[in-house]
Amino acid sequence: MDKSLLIADTNPKKTWRLSNNWTNFREVKQQLAAALGTALDVAEAKLGSDIDCRMRSEGYGINIYFSDAQMLDIFVNTADLVPLIRQITAPINQQHLDGLQINKVTRYRKSLFLKKYPYKVYMPETVKLAVDFKKIKQWVTETYNDDIERVELNSNLRRAFKGVQMHNRWSCTHVMYLADETDLMMCQLRLHEHISLVEHAVLLSNLEVLAT
Repeated sequence: MDKSLLIADTNPKKTWRLSNNWTNFREVKQQLAAALGTALDVAEAKLGSDIDCRMRSEGYGINIYFSDAQMLDIFVNTADLVPLIRQITAPINQQHLDGLQINKVTRYRKSLFLKKYPYKVYMPETVKLAVDFKKIKQWVTETYNDDIERVELNSNLRRAFKGVQMHNRWSCTHVMYLADETDLMMCQLRLHEHISLVEHAVLLSNLEVLAT
């Protein structure tokens, strides 16, 4: 969305949230959604069928997810949509896609992580991670807007985002907990070079017990 159209909110009593910073946040977001919807209609009319995609509001923007690379190609080459595209995130080929799945393991547990999250993403401290903290923080803030139903950060990552230096920082691990598989996919694509392990919690209670 065009941030130049946003009007600052001066109410000091509001708890900080992304949408509370601007009085007309929702109106501008709706304008973006309407423009995207119109452009998609034009693309579908030219294609002669529906474009298989999923739209979801994310911070200052709207993310559109595709499972088919051909549909993505149609989308990014539609003239009405090109001015609205800020960033494209996708595996560059099958080898890249396979690589994103290498360090993913399943943990069979009595409960989910923190009682609510199926996915746990580990990011050990490295020089590259420390350099990218500002970009990572901006992405997390704009995408999740402190929505604890979707994401939670461990104390090490929260301190790092606040600029707190750890005495044993090179031996600490930063963790993100995620509730949705789509968010996990975005996390893997955005942060793949920093991720050492992804754990998927499967509840023991959900496993079918075969009678013997």
